[in-house]
Amino acid sequence: MSFINRILAFMVSILLFPTSTMIAQYLCGPYNSDENTVLLMHFDGDLTNTYGNSGNGLQNGNGVSFNANSLSHLGQCLSLDNSNSTNKGYISVPPSISLNLSESWTIEAWVYFNSFGIGDAANPTIVSKAESDNFNYFLWYHNSWGSAKGRFTNSNNDAVNTAVGNNTISTGQWYHIAYIRDNEQHTHKLVKRNSDEERFGQNEYQFSVGSSVPILNAQELLIGSLQKVGGF
Repeated sequence: MSFINRILAFMVSILLFPTSTMIAQYLCGPYNSDENTVLLMHFDGDLTNTYGNSGNGLQNGNGVSFNANSLSHLGQCLSLDNSNSTNKGYISVPPSISLNLSESWTIEAWVYFNSFGIGDAANPTIVSKAESDNFNYFLWYHNSWGSAKGRFTNSNNDAVNTAVGNNTISTGQWYHIAYIRDNEQHTHKLVKRNSDEERFGQNEYQFSVGSSVPILNAQELLIGSLQKVGGF
């Protein structure tokens, strides 16, 4: 696995909504924690999770820092540096029942890629809760294919995927990416917005009722960790 030339920054908030697909005080943040929130991290100089029933973030590796950013109304950002094998910076959140999602959800993040590496490092994880290749949920950017991707593994151990791409994400720009699963409609979709919060990409995938139940696990939630993803 190569970690060369990958610097990844996240900003403001990652929200998981277990009961509704489109609940937000503002379109792309900043947010306040409410009854539908199971994780909310602003990265304003620390790794505090404002939702009390799941833990705060933990730093892994040396390549973790907090920086100012061009979207000033959203505060500081978390910078994850994987430019060499010593850094490999990422954030983990300890296992919690509240982080196991099986109904509807929305997972959101502001992201800014300074550069991409090669191999697994070319395809940065945004949010993941996985045990081996079984993902309760997984949101990442697949630079090799030019697509933002969302995935969950169902109870039959099949990967259920959706993607939105066309090589429309560049380095040096802020983007808002939302991964939305609607349990009642049996759909999940990805929505991309630019720094002006204008939508420029969306794709929805309908999955069958028989493949609709995400597999749960007792693993920690990861933000920015390098993970090898096969298949889709």
